[in-house]
Amino acid sequence: MAQLVVEIHIPLVETRVQLLDDTEPEAGSVPAAASPQPGLEVEFDWIVAVEKYLIKREESGEFEVYDDGESLGGDYLFYLTGADEQTLLSIAADVARLPGIPPGAYAIVTDDESGEMGVGRQEPLPQR
Repeated sequence: MAQLVVEIHIPLVETRVQLLDDTEPEAGSVPAAASPQPGLEVEFDWIVAVEKYLIKREESGEFEVYDDGESLGGDYLFYLTGADEQTLLSIAADVARLPGIPPGAYAIVTDDESGEMGVGRQEPLPQR
């Protein structure tokens, strides 16, 4: 039987650009080679914030993080499972309301037997 999965899609938007201090990029950042200008680093620190939030909230046993987050097109995806649709969409809405989350987040309701990411019923999420 297929397991319900809710994908949280958040537009992949930089949250700040800073001069590189060292050669090792931090978690949640894009290496300088992928930066729009040489010598600059584009950070997506909201990705790390969402990961920490989901890990902490997952400890309650209310749901599970289905897989590691990843980019798809212009979005970054997080995957939730292990609860009913209403609970998973509620958690996705909480993520969309976190400080620093770019506007335009939405959820896709799908299952673990889907052959493709981003395919399923789209649900809007609240915007900050």
